[in-house]
Amino acid sequence: MCCPFHGDKHPSMKVDSRFHCFACQADGDVIDFVGRLFQLSPYKAVEKLKEDFGMALADGKVRLAPRRPPTVRQQLLDYYRCLQRWRVRYAPQSPTEELHPCFLEAIKNLDIVEYYLDCSVLPDPQTENELRKYWEGLHERLEKEEQDWRDEDELEEEEDCECPWVDSKGKVRETAYCQYLLEKHPMMCLKQKLFDQNGEVDEDALLYEVHSDLRDFVLDNLAKKEKQVLDALRIETYTPEWKPQLDRIHLQNGTYFLDERGFVPEKELCLNRLPVEYQPDAPAPTKWLEFLDGLLIPEDILTLQEYLG
Repeated sequence: MCCPFHGDKHPSMKVDSRFHCFACQADGDVIDFVGRLFQLSPYKAVEKLKEDFGMALADGKVRLAPRRPPTVRQQLLDYYRCLQRWRVRYAPQSPTEELHPCFLEAIKNLDIVEYYLDCSVLPDPQTENELRKYWEGLHERLEKEEQDWRDEDELEEEEDCECPWVDSKGKVRETAYCQYLLEKHPMMCLKQKLFDQNGEVDEDALLYEVHSDLRDFVLDNLAKKEKQVLDALRIETYTPEWKPQLDRIHLQNGTYFLDERGFVPEKELCLNRLPVEYQPDAPAPTKWLEFLDGLLIPEDILTLQEYLG
């Protein structure tokens, strides 16, 4: 059957006494299924099953079956996501920087772990045996080294987390990511269009920036997540109206105010920015002014210049 816990278009879930999805690794018994489907605690899931099917408990108490320990594939998948975070978080910032052990671990093992994960989707007995042996050896080594790395991770996260929009499980928090983007690129949304300091935003370029940020953290449905982020960004920056700014001209190198303030190098949000720079010491366009003088009367020259901006 199609799995209800991810965007499943091809049946990837088997159901017997338990359910298991070979794509997203959702797994459990009927209580887990109901709890996950309706976002209920195990206790509330049992109560819902009792009410829906008219079942009565002998002594009125709920007894939950012990949970099965995570499978080798589930543990390997958690390790794979951890390696993806390490590859980004501990990447060297300069050619001379000493390589962090977590970064080396990620570079060394990402492709290997991905290979075993691919093999474990539809495993045969031999593959399962190889997968188990690989994980046992890997887990034994990690047990010896993980404590030092975990302490260092915690210290670095407290000092300065490079991805504050990623939670402890490696999932992207859309609201936090939008705030991160807006700190780098202040924007506003007017009539479903995004604008920044340079006028209307090139959404293809913005989408590529979002893709570059998220691709190491979103393992499935990346394109869908990218569009969700853009939709969240529009909501976050919604502007009901924008009054025309008749007292200033937005130029490539700053803003020119038509009052006593004159030119300032600071930029601000705008609907359009002219593709020219203001140069106060630029020579007057003599030929152009001579042409206008021979063509129009002085009052019309001012009108034409105002019309042309």
